[in-house]
Amino acid sequence: MSTETIAENKILSRKQGPIGHLVFNNPEKRNAFSLEMSLAAADVMDDFLADEKIRVIVLSGAGDKAFVSGGDISKFEKVRASKEDVANYTKTGERFRTLLKGSAKPTIAMIRGYCLGGGMAIALNCDIRICTEDASFAFRQPSSASAMPPIAWDSSSIWWDRPLRRTFSSRGGACRRRRRCDWAS
Repeated sequence: MSTETIAENKILSRKQGPIGHLVFNNPEKRNAFSLEMSLAAADVMDDFLADEKIRVIVLSGAGDKAFVSGGDISKFEKVRASKEDVANYTKTGERFRTLLKGSAKPTIAMIRGYCLGGGMAIALNCDIRICTEDASFAFRQPSSASAMPPIAWDSSSIWWDRPLRRTFSSRGGACRRRRRCDWAS
């Protein structure tokens, strides 16, 4: 039996037997990730981790354009206007990062379409990443991200602990193709 809950309307969750599904539901913005979504995702992770029936957690993006296209920059001017705001934003978002990174249950990122910036950080911190052939991965060059304060790209905000070796394509093999990113120096 499957139950569905909606947290903040931008994070969907569903329990289907031993599988907990967390869906980033912001398809009109290619699932751009906001602070509100981070808080709701942390609540969903808490629920899945506390439920003994849930044995694996699957993260995916709504629609067919993106897993997560990064942070919702339309909200940055308001919630990340100063260094203090950025510090508060980072501290508040830490709960989801900590739960995902430290999950005792296996986590799987189902990646379709864009997986950019913070979305890539989310995917990298899952135990397994499964992607479609049209998946695209990238981090934006910090100096060209004028809407993003440079402090947002401090290495402490990107969690690289888990290797990318466990990424698989929809054809069943490991992703070995590397895409070159040309960034202006």
